[in-house]
Amino acid sequence: MCPYFCAIGLQSVVFVWLMTQVLHASPSQVGFAQMLSMLPMLTIVLLGGVVADRRELRRYLIILQAMMALLPLGLAGSIGAGFLTYWLLVFVSVAIGVFGAFVVPARDAMLSLVDDGEIQRTVTAMTGLQFASQIAGLALGGCASWLALQFGSGSSDPLGAVGLLVVQGGLVLTSAFFSSKLPAAKPQLSERNGALANIAEGFGAAMRNATIRPILLLMFSIGTMFTGVFLVQIPLMVRDVYHGSSAELAVLNISFMVGTTLVVLALRRMHPVLRQGRAVLLASCVSCAIIGMISLAPSFPLLCLMAAVWGGSGGVTMIMSRTLVQSAAPAESRGRILSIFQLAYVGGAPLGSFVMGLLIGWLGVVNAVLVPAAGLALVLAVAYTASGIRHLRQ
Repeated sequence: MCPYFCAIGLQSVVFVWLMTQVLHASPSQVGFAQMLSMLPMLTIVLLGGVVADRRELRRYLIILQAMMALLPLGLAGSIGAGFLTYWLLVFVSVAIGVFGAFVVPARDAMLSLVDDGEIQRTVTAMTGLQFASQIAGLALGGCASWLALQFGSGSSDPLGAVGLLVVQGGLVLTSAFFSSKLPAAKPQLSERNGALANIAEGFGAAMRNATIRPILLLMFSIGTMFTGVFLVQIPLMVRDVYHGSSAELAVLNISFMVGTTLVVLALRRMHPVLRQGRAVLLASCVSCAIIGMISLAPSFPLLCLMAAVWGGSGGVTMIMSRTLVQSAAPAESRGRILSIFQLAYVGGAPLGSFVMGLLIGWLGVVNAVLVPAAGLALVLAVAYTASGIRHLRQ
């Protein structure tokens, strides 16, 4: 899946660059577009989990990724023909999100079939490969402004994205090829019951589980508070405060991913963490502090350092929470429960992104971050005192 994650990293820079630097979208437009791009994970990822449990995963992943690759290639052709609009960019972003809502549960369900018996180390290794691949994609995306200068009329010419979108499509096709090398995975769920009944069964299994339930609620809160900062405020700060281009966008994203990768390497060398629930809370507190410090509008190098620390703490949160959920989920509903986990993490992100765009319009691009920082500080205080998360372990 490394080429797939590389393609996602590339997309995260190129699409935001097209939105903010080429189309000059307003804060509310950026927030609205990011909200729409994440809606598939909110609305159909549960269906993706049901389908994953019903399918032979290897062939299923190949088909999904082969179809997904057509979207960035089509966008590249549209830009080359001189046709780029706000709504076209939103449509392609949403369509890629739709495919992702089916790819992610299938990929996560496949992980439990190829692990080495130590799920925390397997999740850690997968996370490391994911973020290392995304770093490569982010670095490629950072070339958009330079390519625009070489092949267009200036650093904001949309032609700078054409070659990168072709590369993105090629990477997804490469991931489809590598998926053909995975072992076959038999369906875990019959199709006798309807999809809604299967989703309800998955929700019931997750909510009855004392390990999974509090983690899902916390991840929903984190996704709501933090994602809007990362997807809306940071790109607008690069444009309006630091007067940067795609290169600065890429550097900030790479800093975040480097922090995560370093933490993954450290966790791989350490003995497995035994108190995963406590680690989730502590790492989330670090992330909350970093988010609040963004309101100080530090120098760009210091902001990159803060992004690296944020990436490291976010990596710990993701690895430990996924380890707890993956190990607690029964095989017959693992795809559905992992899709619910993904929904919990991204479910609040569309609303968070939209609200962040409004907050920036009201409070300014710098001070708006204090609202999600204060909100998550309150959530973490409640989680520590009123839930059993701090006692959870694999």
